[in-house]
Amino acid sequence: MNISLIGMSGAGKSFIGKRVAGKLGLRCVDIDDEMEKQHGKLLPQLIDEWGDDRFIAEETKTVDAFTYGKDGLLISTGGSIVYSDEAMRLLRATSLVIYLRVPRALILERIVGVGDRSKRIIQLGNKSLDELMAEREPLYERYAHHVLDTEPLSADETVDAVAAIAAK
Repeated sequence: MNISLIGMSGAGKSFIGKRVAGKLGLRCVDIDDEMEKQHGKLLPQLIDEWGDDRFIAEETKTVDAFTYGKDGLLISTGGSIVYSDEAMRLLRATSLVIYLRVPRALILERIVGVGDRSKRIIQLGNKSLDELMAEREPLYERYAHHVLDTEPLSADETVDAVAAIAAK
């Protein structure tokens, strides 16, 4: 069994994913971390160097390389993964996809003031965060097997909720 977490940057995919993996005895694969290791650069540098389209293509290759034919994974995806239908088809076919839905205010709280971290939001361009969320949320909902609203939950409660969804 594999579990894939999707959602906006700041949704807690990496933070929650590591804890769920530990609780369920899964190996955590953080796609953003793997891309940084593989290319020897931080994500903002890769995005600046490649642009959004190539970044998404490389993200798709990373998903394929680290997940295809493997089992027992908790996959923490990048927020832009939903722009790749190919990557999402693979994740849906090989894992339980859970969308961690987080309200705008909480996302802003988590990503603002973290240096260049805000650049991790792919395809922001001239779009506001509201516009980007309006664009992505339908994609997250379309690709997810389950949607989990995390705002009323603590981190521990979110971990428990993801584990409960996986146990069904």
